Amino acid sequence: MTPDCIDIHTHIVPEKFPAYAGKGRDVPWPAMAEAHACHRHVMISGKVYRTVADGSWSVPRRIEAMGAMRVARQALSPMPELLSYWLPLEDAKALIRYLNEQIAGMVALAPGRFVGLGAVPLQDLDSAIAEPKRRLSSQAPVTWSACTCVSSVCPSFRPSSSMSAPSRRACSNTGSMSRASRVAVSASR
Repeated sequence: MTPDCIDIHTHIVPEKFPAYAGKGRDVPWPAMAEAHACHRHVMISGKVYRTVADGSWSVPRRIEAMGAMRVARQALSPMPELLSYWLPLEDAKALIRYLNEQIAGMVALAPGRFVGLGAVPLQDLDSAIAEPKRRLSSQAPVTWSACTCVSSVCPSFRPSSSMSAPSRRACSNTGSMSRASRVAVSASR
């Protein structure tokens, strides 16, 4: 039986996270801890946030599960709780780059099965624009997605009303804005 659908909403969690290298204290940097067979705990601030199966990071396990569900292709994006909008900017940039590298690595292992949807640090517009430019220069097969509830965490980021024309063009040119955001920005001009 051949796969017959495309799953456009899936999440990844890396098998491990890099150690926190920032300067902050009590930063809710994620970590992984052993759980039961084929699972790990996502730890935030030393507490179990969620337990995830190895298909979250293992390409062979993910492809096996896709076959069982008759899924031909998946769009991979970070688990929303890892988007880092609540972290200090430098910490968020480090974590987001790591997540984007993990997604790009998974896509590279099975480019016919996966497309990557990377993250950008939306707490700072210049950094949000820079991440897609960095990824484009590395030729990694990742496009961009963003959580729609950012303004509740970062009230100063309102792309539809506060972006300058050069910033709007930069976002549009790097693919870092969703179609809905582009429509909202275009309507605000």
